[in-house]
Amino acid sequence: MTQRVLTTALMGTFACLALATDAQAFGKRKSCEPACEPVCVPTCTTYETKTVTCYKPEYKTRQVPVTVCRLVPKTETYTYTVNVPVVTSEKRTITEYQVVQKPEEYTCTVMKQVCTPEQRQVTTYQLVQRPEEYTVTVLQPVTTLEKRNCTEYKLVQKQEEFTYTEMQQVCEVQKQTVTEMQTVAKQEQYTYQVQVPVTTLQKHTRTYTVCVPTTVTETVPVTKVVRVATTCGGCETSCAPVCCEPAPRKCGLFGRRGMHGGCGSSCEPAVSYACHTVTEMCAVTRTVLKPETKTEEVTIPVTTCKTETRTGTRTVYECVPVTKTVDVNVVKCVPVTKKGTRVVCHTVPVTTVVDVPVTRCVPVAKKCTRMVCHSVPVTQTITVNVVKCVPEVVKGTRMVCHTVPVTREVTVPVCTYKCETRTGTRTVCAYEKVTELRNETYCEMVPYTTCVKVPVTVACAPAPTVCCK
Repeated sequence: MTQRVLTTALMGTFACLALATDAQAFGKRKSCEPACEPVCVPTCTTYETKTVTCYKPEYKTRQVPVTVCRLVPKTETYTYTVNVPVVTSEKRTITEYQVVQKPEEYTCTVMKQVCTPEQRQVTTYQLVQRPEEYTVTVLQPVTTLEKRNCTEYKLVQKQEEFTYTEMQQVCEVQKQTVTEMQTVAKQEQYTYQVQVPVTTLQKHTRTYTVCVPTTVTETVPVTKVVRVATTCGGCETSCAPVCCEPAPRKCGLFGRRGMHGGCGSSCEPAVSYACHTVTEMCAVTRTVLKPETKTEEVTIPVTTCKTETRTGTRTVYECVPVTKTVDVNVVKCVPVTKKGTRVVCHTVPVTTVVDVPVTRCVPVAKKCTRMVCHSVPVTQTITVNVVKCVPEVVKGTRMVCHTVPVTREVTVPVCTYKCETRTGTRTVCAYEKVTELRNETYCEMVPYTTCVKVPVTVACAPAPTVCCK
């Protein structure tokens, strides 16, 4: 930005100087008065600090309504054809083959084995060992010392001058054309859609349940324990319930002598009480809540969205290419030849005489004895059992299977298909336009003030005057 301001100031200064020169020249063409005018005015360039307003881009975020297509499921009714199987019974005649066995006589020839002894001559080979002398040549190693010439290579260092090329960097100033993209703001109109909510009152019927108290009378069994008096007849009868209370009594004159409770005729009947469980049916009244369904009509506010098309104005920024010439420092590599000294190693052969032990193999003949095996044939007569096959005719009976066709009538289920048209319900997804608010980042040029140095041309000394003739 500072370079642009300096370039603009320089161009303005040069334009003012050109206009001034043209005006003087134009005045000279009109008349040649004896007035004195400067022929050549020397100028000097100085820099002054001025305040300049510049613009810088700032990125901001705002919400913009955007129309988006979304999938909305819908239920629809469709018709399709179905093949329904129908099973019917049909009578058909089938032929089956049954296997029947029959006895059958047959004649066959059998090879029968017969064993007979025979005399045979057999030759066998037996191993016999014999001693044998043989000669063997053996190589024996013999070591002797011999003188040999040995050449060794030693490293010798020498100083050597050499020439090498080095790449050095040289900086040059070159002019290059640079294209910069400048942002230009532009106002444009656009159309967008807004969903406006509309509320309407609609009547709906709702069903609700109310619990109503109802009195119900029921018969309930009630169990009680009742005390009942019983009489025991005579002393022989044993009456002793759990909750009995026998009355005091006397039995004759000899009751004190252990005759109490005897079997005499003067015993009085005993009175006792027994506990019995009695169940009675009693009427009980209770209150029960019974649900009742009621229906009523209510008014409900229903909100629907209505699509409206609106027009607005927005700022659009475009990038415009601007070409200018700038000075660029270019670094180049230039080859430079230099001389240097280095240490070089050379190998020098050195010959010496050394004693080397040499081992040679000398052949030596030796005699040895070894055992050698020989095979000797031996003939002998042995008895061998020989098996021969003799043919013999044999008769037998076997079962032979024959297939006999049998025809019978069977009932077969036959499946046929019948076309039926049916109606079903399916869910289909369709696209609907929905407007959403989304964040959008835009660029805005913001002015700011800065100080720059501007070149100003000033006369350095008074110019000499020349008069017209």
